[in-house]
Amino acid sequence: MELDRETFFVAAMLHDLGLSDKHANDDGSFEWVGAKLAYEFCLEAEQQEERAVAIHNSIALHTSLGIAHRYEPEIAMLHFGTAMDLFGMRVDEVPAHVFRTLLSEYPRSTFKDQFSPCLAHQSESKPESHIAGAVGVGILNRIKDELIS
Repeated sequence: MELDRETFFVAAMLHDLGLSDKHANDDGSFEWVGAKLAYEFCLEAEQQEERAVAIHNSIALHTSLGIAHRYEPEIAMLHFGTAMDLFGMRVDEVPAHVFRTLLSEYPRSTFKDQFSPCLAHQSESKPESHIAGAVGVGILNRIKDELIS
């Protein structure tokens, strides 16, 4: 199965909608909230149902360790991309000069300091969510220690 780059791009751009101030307190985990919002956005933008579902599933599963990589390429890429972004997962597979250029052209500034409170809020307001379990076992410290600045 071949990666649909446009579907992946849209999913990547919309994957954290559920963390936005407007939707942070909507019912459901931020992944599910964001997936639903992205699905609705795609349909309103007159995208095909198949693409809307692919984007929904990519977002819904992007934090699903041990699961996401077993699905379509868009789901796997979003999962691995967000894991690289947060923890440096597989960063050794990116050529050093490419990595340096990316960080130079797109500095991360205070991302690390701003992202952790979003996850902490999700954990506190939605204690049954997937991310609450991850926060409970120390994901915020891992982000603090491993996120590339």
